[in-house]
Amino acid sequence: MFQGLNDVRWSSLDHAYGPATTVPTMLALLRCRDPELRQRGFSDLWSKVHHQGSVYASTVAAIPFLVAIAAHPMTPDRVQTVRLVASIGVSAAERCGDSGVDEVADKAVATLRDHIEPVRGFAADADPAVREAAVPALAIVINDPGEAAAALRDRFSVEMDRWVQVALVAAMAALAVRAPTIADTTTRWLETVADDATAAPVVRLAAVAHRAHSFPETVDDDTVPAAITLLDRLAFAPPTPESTAAAAPPTSSAAVPPQVTAAFADMDRAGAETTPVSDLLGVLHTALGNRVADRAALVGAQLGHADARLQLDGIHDARTLMTGWRGDHTVTITALAGLLPQEGPVAAAAAAALQACHVLAEPAREALAAVVAVHEPATWQSKDRATRTLYQEAVRALARLGDVRAVPALAAVFDTGVEVWRAVPVTGCLPDAAAVLAPRMVAYTAGLDVAAGRDSMSVNAAMTALANLGDPVAIPVIVNALAAAPRGNDAGPSVIPGMLNALGSFGLAANDAAGAIQAFTASNDPHVQTAAIKAWWQITGDRSSTYTMALTLLDAPAWFALSDGADLLAQLGPEAVPAVPRLRTLLGHRYEWVRVAAATALWDITGADEAPQVLDVLMAAWERNSATARVTAPCLARMGTAARPALALVEAELARPRRDSYGSIAKDDAVVAACRAVRDQFTEP
Repeated sequence: MFQGLNDVRWSSLDHAYGPATTVPTMLALLRCRDPELRQRGFSDLWSKVHHQGSVYASTVAAIPFLVAIAAHPMTPDRVQTVRLVASIGVSAAERCGDSGVDEVADKAVATLRDHIEPVRGFAADADPAVREAAVPALAIVINDPGEAAAALRDRFSVEMDRWVQVALVAAMAALAVRAPTIADTTTRWLETVADDATAAPVVRLAAVAHRAHSFPETVDDDTVPAAITLLDRLAFAPPTPESTAAAAPPTSSAAVPPQVTAAFADMDRAGAETTPVSDLLGVLHTALGNRVADRAALVGAQLGHADARLQLDGIHDARTLMTGWRGDHTVTITALAGLLPQEGPVAAAAAAALQACHVLAEPAREALAAVVAVHEPATWQSKDRATRTLYQEAVRALARLGDVRAVPALAAVFDTGVEVWRAVPVTGCLPDAAAVLAPRMVAYTAGLDVAAGRDSMSVNAAMTALANLGDPVAIPVIVNALAAAPRGNDAGPSVIPGMLNALGSFGLAANDAAGAIQAFTASNDPHVQTAAIKAWWQITGDRSSTYTMALTLLDAPAWFALSDGADLLAQLGPEAVPAVPRLRTLLGHRYEWVRVAAATALWDITGADEAPQVLDVLMAAWERNSATARVTAPCLARMGTAARPALALVEAELARPRRDSYGSIAKDDAVVAACRAVRDQFTEP
């Protein structure tokens, strides 16, 4: 199987990280009996030779050896080897279908087709897991789309394993997307499978999902009800013991922040909690797209399912829907709230989803409060993962709603010192409880190692929380942290901007810190300099010096410094008229965010005199990059009736069901509110 391996000039080929000299070793490890060494080989091949689906010259050269390894009966992990071969084939075929010529992808497909007989053998293997892994490759190795489709249908007709049948359905749909000549016959075949009462429900669900995804024009009012009917007939084994076992909070090494450790632990758990239909449901949700009501109905069926694992899928899909799409999500939030009394992994996941929804969780307020009330504060550090997560996320969700019933729990967290980092981001949502929480936040912040890069995430989170609490008792500890913070770039991203932003939020109350802030207004770090100048303005209100420093930012090389300089001038209003010529120049900047900042500044400084060119810039930027609506929409609202030419853009934004994917729910809500303010100016009472 390794014949000719050393004849390949691997050093002349490339992979994701350079010359492919170590590929022979990676391939050899796939035959190793030691599972750790074998997994290292797979990991290297996936991450280097097939990095994120890429296909390199070394990928093409590896195909014959991978096929040979997979074909040998004594290979320890034929399934994963075949899966790698199939993934390479699919990625290459997709690249061949893209516009332009991809010679490497063409060679990869041709090389795989040279091994059509072994691939056919994989698709008919005695092991159903091998067959399932091989199905996507079977759709690639046959050159003629009609023949490939016939081969998939023939395989389906004799296949007894439902999961292999699911894979065949997915491969057939993907093939039809690549080869439109077989689209009509494939659509009809998928419809036949979906309607076949003798087929397994999961196979029929696969046909519904992939037909909707590959042929969006077939989605109608019957699609979701059909999927829900099939979903109701499914049930799976309980989650694996690893995903539900009692476990203490994850611990971090000295070099890894606890937030990072926890994030990876959450990812591992989420993987363990998925069901065999998780991907199918994801395909269907993607196919439904902006049919938010249909997706909400599907999510409701998932959340109300008798199978706990399908409920977990539903919680994930509910979170994705609510955080990514606009609309009234009250029914979904209420359904999530109804899962909280169950306790266990489902309740824990529901609480986490509600916490991620921030203000959208309002309909679940009382259910969250009930969870917090029924548990003791010590539950925050429970050794049972599900119980701990349920309580922590309920406390955090309640705090995000500004509900003071979360305060005793948060105070206890600071007092015990266990996983305080989880409490910090929500503490700032409770300014009404600053008398209780601010002293604790101050003590926590004073204990952070500001000079250590490991604590930078915690330091920045603490600064944000202290600023949001708004209690001046925090000012001295922020000033001390600022003095201790490392200068320069050697320690990684600077924590100084966060400290300066926090001080600026206190306004005149932080006037005693003006001297410390002024020292940073001439920093060589543009992030530090811009934060310092903004803080200087907020604290001192000195219009003359702020004008001078804002002009300095307009000459900075960093785009964000230019934008911040324009924003500062806008706040000065008519006093900044001498800067108008420079702002006009920035209207031609290559980056739309700078153009938008300059345009909004011109309006705020000069008013109607600059309206035509301001509107031209704002509208063009909005059409180019919808995320700029966060700035353009509020400016249009300030422009009053002068914004009439942009009304069509505003109406289109209000009709758009998808949230701004680059911002938070709160920022998206602010865009919607600004757009409504613009529209209302032109609406008859």
